[in-house]
Amino acid sequence: MENNTIQKTGIWLFALLVLSIGIFHFADATRLSEMMPAFIPGSIFWMYGIGLAMVIASVAILINAKAKLACHLIAVMLVLLVAVVHLPDAIGKMSLAPGLLKDTALASALLLFSTAFKN
Repeated sequence: MENNTIQKTGIWLFALLVLSIGIFHFADATRLSEMMPAFIPGSIFWMYGIGLAMVIASVAILINAKAKLACHLIAVMLVLLVAVVHLPDAIGKMSLAPGLLKDTALASALLLFSTAFKN
């Protein structure tokens, strides 16, 4: 299998992962909104917004329309989530560290995948 096929397969699989995470934000918005800090108002709104952003970004990646920008914007969103939501929680309770690590890994992967796109 040539490198281009492997790269495209990896990008597609990752885009489908981002899509599924976006869908989960719609399907389980109420439970997910309980993880938002109390100082952030409208937690259910943010869950739907995050879900919508991830669905739109995954479609952009899958159809290669502004895919580089989509990767960068979702990576920035995830880094902000780590800084504002996950890091303060994980400092006090290490059992919440997996969310911090997951979103950091996703942001890193998105930045890496963005190098595959020209637009």
